[in-house]
Amino acid sequence: MTDSNLNPTPSYSAGPPADAKKTKSIVSLVLGLVSLLGGFIPLLGGAGIAAVIVGMLARRSEPAGQKLALWGIIAGIVGFVLGVIAFIVGLIAVQSLLQNGGVPAS
Repeated sequence: MTDSNLNPTPSYSAGPPADAKKTKSIVSLVLGLVSLLGGFIPLLGGAGIAAVIVGMLARRSEPAGQKLALWGIIAGIVGFVLGVIAFIVGLIAVQSLLQNGGVPAS
């Protein structure tokens, strides 16, 4: 017997494949949630549009993140619509105050 038979050289494999990337899907979901929570702030209104765009890109390029991207798209659309509604209500409120001399109508 030789020493090479007693102590074989271990073979190392690359291991299991890394998890599929979901970066764009997660970004879409986060932007969608930001647009939902901050839809009443005008500067955050663009987060809903960005969520939809990034979500659509993610659905094309990241098969593992399909559900996250879909939820990001849905949250982005809902947040954008709520922001538009809040903006319209704010304009109506300002117009009402200006017409009544700064006193709310009773």
